[in-house]
Amino acid sequence: MKGGVTSGIVYPLAITELSKVFRLKNIGGTSAAAIAAAAAAAAEYRRCATGGDRSGFDTLEDLPAFLGGSPAGMTGTRLLHFFQPRPGARRLFNTVVAAFGASDGALRKGLLAAARNFWPFLLAGSLPGIAALTLAVMSPPSGLAWVAGLLGVVVAAVGAMLAVSVTALRVLLVDVPSNFFGLTTGMRGAPSAAQPLTEWLTDYLNELAGLRCGADR
Repeated sequence: MKGGVTSGIVYPLAITELSKVFRLKNIGGTSAAAIAAAAAAAAEYRRCATGGDRSGFDTLEDLPAFLGGSPAGMTGTRLLHFFQPRPGARRLFNTVVAAFGASDGALRKGLLAAARNFWPFLLAGSLPGIAALTLAVMSPPSGLAWVAGLLGVVVAAVGAMLAVSVTALRVLLVDVPSNFFGLTTGMRGAPSAAQPLTEWLTDYLNELAGLRCGADR
Protein backbone atom coordinates (compact mmCIF):
# COMPACT_ATOMS: atom_id res chain seq x y z
CA MET A 1 0.00 0.00 0.00
CA LYS A 2 1.36 3.38 -1.00
CA GLY A 3 1.72 6.06 1.68
CA GLY A 4 -0.13 9.35 1.87
CA VAL A 5 -2.44 11.33 4.11
CA THR A 6 -5.53 9.90 2.38
CA SER A 7 -4.58 6.36 3.46
CA GLY A 8 -6.86 6.60 6.48
CA ILE A 9 -9.82 7.37 4.21
CA VAL A 10 -9.27 5.23 1.13
CA TYR A 11 -7.69 2.01 2.40
CA PRO A 12 -10.15 1.02 5.17
CA LEU A 13 -13.05 0.91 2.70
CA ALA A 14 -10.97 -0.76 -0.03
CA ILE A 15 -9.64 -3.38 2.40
CA THR A 16 -13.14 -4.15 3.64
CA GLU A 17 -14.44 -4.72 0.10
CA LEU A 18 -11.46 -6.90 -0.86
CA SER A 19 -11.90 -8.97 2.30
CA LYS A 20 -15.37 -10.01 1.14
CA VAL A 21 -13.80 -11.91 -1.77
CA PHE A 22 -10.20 -12.61 -0.75
CA ARG A 23 -8.19 -13.76 2.23
CA LEU A 24 -5.46 -11.21 2.90
CA LYS A 25 -1.80 -12.18 3.30
CA ASN A 26 1.65 -10.72 2.58
CA ILE A 27 0.35 -7.26 3.50
CA GLY A 28 2.67 -4.28 3.60
CA GLY A 29 2.67 -0.51 3.31
CA THR A 30 4.86 2.57 3.42
CA SER A 31 4.54 5.64 5.64
CA ALA A 32 0.93 6.23 6.72
CA ALA A 33 -0.18 3.22 4.66
CA ALA A 34 1.83 0.98 6.98
CA ILE A 35 -0.87 1.67 9.57
CA ALA A 36 -3.54 0.58 7.09
CA ALA A 37 -1.53 -2.57 6.35
CA ALA A 38 -1.24 -3.36 10.06
CA ALA A 39 -4.99 -2.82 10.48
CA ALA A 40 -5.75 -5.15 7.56
CA ALA A 41 -3.45 -7.81 9.04
CA ALA A 42 -5.09 -7.46 12.47
CA ALA A 43 -8.60 -7.84 11.05
CA GLU A 44 -7.54 -10.85 8.98
CA TYR A 45 -5.86 -12.40 12.01
CA ARG A 46 -9.16 -12.17 13.89
CA ARG A 47 -11.03 -13.81 11.03
CA CYS A 48 -8.51 -16.66 10.82
CA ALA A 49 -8.30 -17.14 14.59
CA THR A 50 -12.08 -17.32 15.04
CA GLY A 51 -13.03 -19.26 11.94
CA GLY A 52 -14.68 -16.41 10.05
CA ASP A 53 -15.49 -13.54 12.43
CA ARG A 54 -15.59 -10.36 10.31
CA SER A 55 -15.99 -7.97 13.24
CA GLY A 56 -12.49 -6.61 12.68
CA PHE A 57 -13.32 -5.59 9.11
CA ASP A 58 -16.62 -4.08 10.22
CA THR A 59 -14.73 -1.94 12.72
CA LEU A 60 -12.13 -1.01 10.11
CA GLU A 61 -14.87 0.12 7.72
CA ASP A 62 -15.96 2.74 10.27
CA LEU A 63 -12.46 4.23 10.55
CA PRO A 64 -12.88 7.22 8.14
CA ALA A 65 -15.96 8.46 10.01
CA PHE A 66 -14.19 7.88 13.34
CA LEU A 67 -11.13 9.89 12.31
CA GLY A 68 -13.28 12.74 11.02
CA GLY A 69 -15.27 12.96 14.25
CA SER A 70 -14.33 14.97 17.33
CA PRO A 71 -13.45 13.63 20.79
CA ALA A 72 -16.20 14.21 23.34
CA GLY A 73 -16.27 17.82 24.52
CA MET A 74 -13.44 18.90 22.20
CA THR A 75 -13.16 20.76 18.90
CA GLY A 76 -11.20 19.57 15.88
CA THR A 77 -11.01 16.09 14.42
CA ARG A 78 -9.58 13.08 16.22
CA LEU A 79 -6.88 12.96 13.55
CA LEU A 80 -5.64 16.37 14.65
CA HIS A 81 -5.78 15.48 18.36
CA PHE A 82 -3.67 12.38 17.72
CA PHE A 83 -0.65 14.65 17.26
CA GLN A 84 0.00 16.37 20.57
CA PRO A 85 3.10 18.60 20.61
CA ARG A 86 5.62 18.52 23.41
CA PRO A 87 5.41 21.59 25.71
CA GLY A 88 8.50 23.27 24.26
CA ALA A 89 7.25 22.92 20.68
CA ARG A 90 3.59 23.76 21.28
CA ARG A 91 3.71 27.38 20.02
CA LEU A 92 5.51 26.46 16.81
CA PHE A 93 3.29 23.41 16.24
CA ASN A 94 0.08 25.45 16.55
CA THR A 95 1.47 28.07 14.18
CA VAL A 96 2.44 25.49 11.55
CA VAL A 97 -0.93 23.73 11.81
CA ALA A 98 -2.78 27.04 11.34
CA ALA A 99 -0.74 27.88 8.23
CA PHE A 100 -0.92 24.47 6.56
CA GLY A 101 -4.57 24.00 7.46
CA ALA A 102 -5.61 27.14 5.58
CA SER A 103 -7.20 26.56 2.17
CA ASP A 104 -6.33 30.14 1.18
CA GLY A 105 -4.30 32.95 2.70
CA ALA A 106 -1.87 30.52 4.33
CA LEU A 107 0.78 33.21 4.86
CA ARG A 108 -1.65 35.63 6.46
CA LYS A 109 -3.13 32.97 8.73
CA GLY A 110 0.34 31.74 9.62
CA LEU A 111 1.44 35.23 10.64
CA LEU A 112 -1.71 35.74 12.70
CA ALA A 113 -1.19 32.37 14.36
CA ALA A 114 2.44 33.28 15.12
CA ALA A 115 1.33 36.54 16.72
CA ARG A 116 -1.29 34.68 18.76
CA ASN A 117 0.99 31.88 19.91
CA PHE A 118 4.13 33.96 20.51
CA TRP A 119 2.37 37.04 21.86
CA PRO A 120 4.50 37.41 25.05
CA PHE A 121 7.65 37.61 22.92
CA LEU A 122 5.94 39.82 20.35
CA LEU A 123 4.94 42.23 23.11
CA ALA A 124 8.39 42.23 24.69
CA GLY A 125 10.07 42.91 21.33
CA SER A 126 7.74 45.80 20.52
CA LEU A 127 8.06 47.56 23.92
CA PRO A 128 10.99 49.84 22.96
CA GLY A 129 9.11 51.08 19.90
CA ILE A 130 5.89 51.49 21.87
CA ALA A 131 7.79 53.56 24.46
CA ALA A 132 9.23 55.80 21.74
CA LEU A 133 5.81 56.20 20.14
CA THR A 134 4.25 57.09 23.50
CA LEU A 135 6.85 59.77 24.16
CA ALA A 136 6.29 61.20 20.68
CA VAL A 137 2.51 61.38 21.22
CA MET A 138 2.94 63.07 24.61
CA SER A 139 5.40 65.64 23.23
CA PRO A 140 4.28 69.00 21.77
CA PRO A 141 3.51 68.73 18.04
CA SER A 142 6.62 69.23 15.97
CA GLY A 143 8.54 67.74 13.09
CA LEU A 144 10.81 65.96 15.55
CA ALA A 145 7.81 64.43 17.33
CA TRP A 146 6.46 63.12 14.01
CA VAL A 147 9.83 61.56 13.15
CA ALA A 148 10.09 60.03 16.64
CA GLY A 149 6.57 58.63 16.33
CA LEU A 150 7.29 57.11 12.92
CA LEU A 151 10.54 55.68 14.21
CA GLY A 152 8.69 54.20 17.18
CA VAL A 153 6.24 52.41 14.88
CA VAL A 154 9.10 50.98 12.80
CA VAL A 155 11.07 49.91 15.88
CA ALA A 156 7.97 48.27 17.40
CA ALA A 157 7.23 46.32 14.21
CA VAL A 158 10.84 45.23 13.65
CA GLY A 159 11.34 44.38 17.32
CA ALA A 160 8.19 42.26 17.40
CA MET A 161 9.18 40.32 14.26
CA LEU A 162 12.72 39.78 15.53
CA ALA A 163 11.54 38.58 18.94
CA VAL A 164 9.11 36.08 17.41
CA SER A 165 11.65 34.91 14.81
CA VAL A 166 14.42 34.40 17.38
CA THR A 167 12.06 32.48 19.68
CA ALA A 168 10.82 30.25 16.83
CA LEU A 169 14.43 29.69 15.74
CA ARG A 170 15.34 28.65 19.26
CA VAL A 171 12.53 26.07 19.20
CA LEU A 172 13.87 24.71 15.90
CA LEU A 173 17.50 24.56 17.08
CA VAL A 174 16.99 23.44 20.70
CA ASP A 175 13.54 22.00 21.43
CA VAL A 176 13.01 20.13 18.15
CA PRO A 177 16.38 18.28 18.27
CA SER A 178 15.76 17.33 21.92
CA ASN A 179 12.35 15.95 20.83
CA PHE A 180 13.90 13.45 18.38
CA PHE A 181 13.82 16.15 15.67
CA GLY A 182 10.06 16.47 15.64
CA LEU A 183 7.30 18.68 16.99
CA THR A 184 5.35 15.69 18.29
CA THR A 185 6.28 12.11 19.20
CA GLY A 186 2.84 10.52 18.89
CA MET A 187 2.73 10.18 22.67
CA ARG A 188 0.79 12.34 25.13
CA GLY A 189 2.16 15.87 24.99
CA ALA A 190 0.03 17.40 27.76
CA PRO A 191 -2.95 16.47 29.93
CA SER A 192 -5.70 15.82 27.40
CA ALA A 193 -8.95 13.89 27.17
CA ALA A 194 -7.97 12.70 23.68
CA GLN A 195 -5.66 9.76 23.09
CA PRO A 196 -2.41 10.45 21.24
CA LEU A 197 -1.66 8.44 18.11
CA THR A 198 0.56 5.72 19.59
CA GLU A 199 -1.77 4.93 22.51
CA TRP A 200 -4.84 4.88 20.27
CA LEU A 201 -3.17 2.76 17.58
CA THR A 202 -2.10 0.14 20.12
CA ASP A 203 -5.67 -0.20 21.39
CA TYR A 204 -7.14 -0.08 17.89
CA LEU A 205 -4.98 -2.84 16.41
CA ASN A 206 -5.69 -5.06 19.41
CA GLU A 207 -9.40 -4.40 18.98
CA LEU A 208 -9.29 -5.32 15.28
CA ALA A 209 -7.42 -8.52 16.14
CA GLY A 210 -9.96 -9.37 18.85
CA LEU A 211 -7.36 -9.30 21.62
CA ARG A 212 -9.04 -6.64 23.76
CA CYS A 213 -11.31 -3.62 23.36
CA GLY A 214 -9.90 -0.20 22.55
CA ALA A 215 -10.15 2.34 25.35
CA ASP A 216 -11.40 5.13 23.08
CA ARG A 217 -14.15 3.23 21.26
